[in-house]
Amino acid sequence: MAFGKKRNRLKRLIMMIVPIILLLSGAVVGGMYLYDQQIDEIRNQYESEINDLQMEIYQSKRIAYVPKEEIKAGTRLSLELLEEIEILSSVPQGRFITEEDLGKIAKVDLQINTPIYKSMTLVEDISDDLREEEFNMILLQSNMAKDKYIDVRITFPNGENYIVLSKKKIRDVALDKNTIWLWLKEEEILKFSSAIVDAYIHHGTKLYTVTYVEPGLQKEAIANYTPNINVLNIIASNPNIVEEAKAELHQQLTRDLRNGLDERLALLKSEDIMMVNSGIKDETNRRNDKISEDFSEDIQEDELKSESEDNQKEGDFFD
Repeated sequence: MAFGKKRNRLKRLIMMIVPIILLLSGAVVGGMYLYDQQIDEIRNQYESEINDLQMEIYQSKRIAYVPKEEIKAGTRLSLELLEEIEILSSVPQGRFITEEDLGKIAKVDLQINTPIYKSMTLVEDISDDLREEEFNMILLQSNMAKDKYIDVRITFPNGENYIVLSKKKIRDVALDKNTIWLWLKEEEILKFSSAIVDAYIHHGTKLYTVTYVEPGLQKEAIANYTPNINVLNIIASNPNIVEEAKAELHQQLTRDLRNGLDERLALLKSEDIMMVNSGIKDETNRRNDKISEDFSEDIQEDELKSESEDNQKEGDFFD
C-alpha cells in the first residue's frame, strides 16, 4: 500500500517535471534561435558597413604628383622633380595634375610631399614672335633672382610713373653685370625700345624693376606706358605683330596721350632735371655697391669653405 502511494507521487512528480523540462528546453532552443538571428543580423550589419567603408576607400583613392623637394614659383614642372603616389582624398581626381600637365609652370611655391592641383600651375604661352632679350640698362633690385616675376617701370623727372612691361619672368640674371634676360613678344620689344629711347632723351628718367610678392596669386598689372609716335607707326605697319595687339594699341595708345606727356616734360626746369638725374645716379651707385659687397662676401665664403674642405682632406689622409 505504502509502495503504491510512493509510486503515484513519483508519477505525479515526473508529470510535473517533464512539462517544466520541455518548457525550459523550448525556451533554450528559442533563445538560441533568437540569439543566432541577432548574431546573423549583427554580422550582416557589420559586413555591410565594412563593404561600405571599403567602397568609400576605393572611391577616395586618387593618383597625385607630389614634389620630391620644395619647388619655387615659376619653376617648370618635370618628372625629375615629382613623384607619383596614391592618396585618399575627397577632392575629385580631375583637380590633380596628371602626366599631361608636366611642362607647366608652378604658380606658387610647392611644398615637399604635398599633392599638386591643376590650379597651382599655369600654361606658358609660347607665341611665334616670342624672343629672349638681354637688358643691362634697367635698375635692378639688389635681391633680384632667377624665376622671380617683375614689372618694368619708367619714371620721368616730373614724377610721372608708368608700367612698360608687366609680370615678366626673370629667365636669368647676372646681378654683378646688372643684366637680366626676359622673353618678350614683338609688341613688347617695340614698346620697351621706345622706353629706352625715352630714358636717354629725357635726362633724369630711369627704368627700374619691382617684384611680385606672390606671383601665383597676384594678377598681372596693366602696362600703361605709351610708346612715342614713331614706334606707334612701326607697330601699325609691322606685319609680324599679332593683329589683336595692333588693334588694342591703336585703341588705347593714342597720340594725344603721348603728346600730353611730352608737353608736361617740356615744362620742367633744367635745374630740376639735374637734381632728379643726380638722385638716380646716387641710387644706382648705392645699389651697385651693395651688389659688389654681397658678391665679395659670397667669394669669401666659398674660399673659406674650400679651405676647410682641404684641411679636412689632409686630416683624413694623415689619419
